[in-house]
Amino acid sequence: MEWRQTTEQEKFKAIAYCGEENLCYVSRDTGTIWTSLPSYIGALMGYSPSLQKMFAQDYVNKITFSTMDGINWAPETNAELILEQSSLNWVSSKAIPYLPSASGETIGSWSADANGVSKDGTILAYWGKCCQHLI
Repeated sequence: MEWRQTTEQEKFKAIAYCGEENLCYVSRDTGTIWTSLPSYIGALMGYSPSLQKMFAQDYVNKITFSTMDGINWAPETNAELILEQSSLNWVSSKAIPYLPSASGETIGSWSADANGVSKDGTILAYWGKCCQHLI
């Protein structure tokens, strides 16, 4: 079974997701505009409330990156990621299954299921081939 991921960064009200074709996007305006994340971002790991950072890794989980705003990503040590993941405040990204019969996940005021990413019950980004995810 394949999975997609999504995570939320509370300070900037950012939501990010990685979908099909290993493409990742972020929105900082409640889903109106979705910006492509750098091509080296392959998996969202989660969010550290204490550092106010979102963490991600490359496609082979060797290089870790972090961002405070959802847009600007910088290299981070794997040790920092491991330390944050062991924190009681760590918020792991949510894995979203491809199967339509699978239940979705709630991420703050957002939710995601086999159809796409929603806010307050309205789908704002559909899963799909590159660049067709926007409404």
